[in-house]
Parts: sequence; C-alpha cells; structure tokens
Amino acid sequence: MYRSDQSVETFTPISAPRRRYLHVAEQLLQAIADGTYPPGSRIPGDREIATSTRVSRPTVREALLALEIVGVVEVQPGAGVFVSERPAGQQIPDPLALDAPRELIEARAGIEPVVAGLCASRINEADLAELRELIAQCAQASAEGQRSLARMSELGLLFHRRLALACGNRILADITCGLVDMERHPLWVLVNELALRNQEARDLQIREHTAVLDAIESGDTASARAAMAEHLDNARELLFDEQANPAAPPA
Repeated sequence: MYRSDQSVETFTPISAPRRRYLHVAEQLLQAIADGTYPPGSRIPGDREIATSTRVSRPTVREALLALEIVGVVEVQPGAGVFVSERPAGQQIPDPLALDAPRELIEARAGIEPVVAGLCASRINEADLAELRELIAQCAQASAEGQRSLARMSELGLLFHRRLALACGNRILADITCGLVDMERHPLWVLVNELALRNQEARDLQIREHTAVLDAIESGDTASARAAMAEHLDNARELLFDEQANPAAPPA
C-alpha cells in the first residue's frame, strides 16, 4: 500500500548549481514512473519534499507547476497534488530514457548552427515564407500572454523543425527533428514553457528567430551560423542560469 511518509525518503538532497526546481521535477517524475506514486495517488506536500530535498518550498511548488504543465500531476485545491490518471496504453515518461534538458541544448548547439549555415545557401522562397509566418504566429501568441505559452512553445520548436527540413541534408534534418520533438522531450517542454512566462524571454525568442532567418535569407552562411549559436547559447543561459563553456570550440 502507498505510504507517503516512506516514499518521500526516496528523494535526495539537491546541491547542484543549476536551477533546483528541475532536479525536484526529475525526482518526482522518476518516482511516478517507477510506481512509487501510482495514478490517482497523492504525493507528499511541498513542506515534506522541501525538507527531504533541502530546497525551499517555492522551489518545490515550481517543480509541481512544471509537472502540471505537462499533465503528469493534477492540483486539487484543498486536497493536494495527485498523479494524473493516464489513458489506457499511455505511460508516464521514464526520466531515465529522456535526455536531460541541459544535455539536449548542448546537442542542439552543436548541430543547429550547421543547419542554419546550410540553409543560407539552400533554402527556397516557399520555406522562407513559411518560416516568416511561423515567427508572425509566435509574435501573436506572445501578445496573448501566459494563456498562450503552450502555443508559443510549440511554434518555437516548429520553427527549428522547419528550418532543419529546409537545410538540404536529410541526416541533419532527421537528427534535429528528433531533438525538437515535444513528445520525446517533455522535460524540455516544461522548462521552456516556464521560461516563456517572462515577456522579455518571449520577445527575445522572436527577435533571435528573426535574426537567424534574416541571415539565412541574405545568404550569409557565417552570420546564419553565428545567429543560431547565439540564440541557443542565450537559451542555455536563460533556462539553466549558466553560460556556454567559453573553452568550447565554436559551433
């Protein structure tokens, strides 16, 4: 039988410098995936989790909000936080099978500048028009505020997917499409949506996508690569409070 007083002991203290709510969310997701908290069960309160993981209660609440965004838990006012019931055949994402969001952005930073550079010499007018339209839709979603965070996150990843498909290299396109797949990387989605709650972050994403596309449209391979590298380095810093390794070779 489920006993919250025992299962909360499975959490480990958080000491790493990156954003702590992500560590808490990962531990909760692991506990849900391995059956510690089955569908319909109530997970421990934020005070218990905060004590066990040695983080603040607001950090725990942010982790719970992140899991709520991707539908893993449901908050029932006055009752607590419960693991969502899953449709038949649908599994809770296993965090052990997921790329950590920080590793994901590192992989993208190594690949997508190359994609952008190829697009500068290979993209066609139809693809340029479609990408401009995606940026316009993203700006419209941004103007609607936090109620459109999921839509803006989806459009942002679609921009990167469509760019990859226009690069003229099917292998690079396939790799990139896998890296920006929302279903394969739910932790990335939740981290991204939390960041997009900030209006400045939404505006920055639109400006940087525009800068990437402008460089591509001008046919400037070096500028396109640099614009994409800057965009992904800024995303790394925004999402994880860390800068790219200055000793790393340029993408």
